[in-house]
Amino acid sequence: SPLFGGLQQQLQEQFVNPNQVNVPTSSTNSYNNDDSQRKRSIKCSEPKKRVKIEHEGPPANWRTLYDNIVEMRKEIVAPVDTMGCFKTADDSHGPKMYRYQVMISLMLSSQTKDEKTAEAMKRLKEFGLTPQKMAESEVEVLQQLIRSVGFWKKKAVYLKNASHIVHTQHDGADLD
Repeated sequence: SPLFGGLQQQLQEQFVNPNQVNVPTSSTNSYNNDDSQRKRSIKCSEPKKRVKIEHEGPPANWRTLYDNIVEMRKEIVAPVDTMGCFKTADDSHGPKMYRYQVMISLMLSSQTKDEKTAEAMKRLKEFGLTPQKMAESEVEVLQQLIRSVGFWKKKAVYLKNASHIVHTQHDGADLD
């Protein structure tokens, strides 16, 4: 996306490999008395190749569909309306930090209910949600802060890596 430029590509090329994350194992092995300290490495399978889907633009009746959705939503307040990504970011620290926090909220929101994303964002903001603080934090600390979201172990790695890139290569939070 133009908002974040080559951030995704930079994440894929640098830092912790998200396909190899250390996680605690269960304590089923009797040869090690200190099972809480034992870790194993989980390797994910190779990513699937992307298939390009070609289309000729929006459906012919898109405007009618859109108008119907707007009409149906007039009387309904969904969680995304009150705690979506743009609502969980704090705009009191200026537009640069707001954009950074929206990016983090978007990263956390995938496969996660809005309520759970809002909980994690609240904990992150209480901890100090800045690119520098996130980049300097241990992955395990970030994992505990975002444990309410889906795929929190990998997302903590992504959060740390993205924050490092923003801090070192994008003037702290300037994602323009």
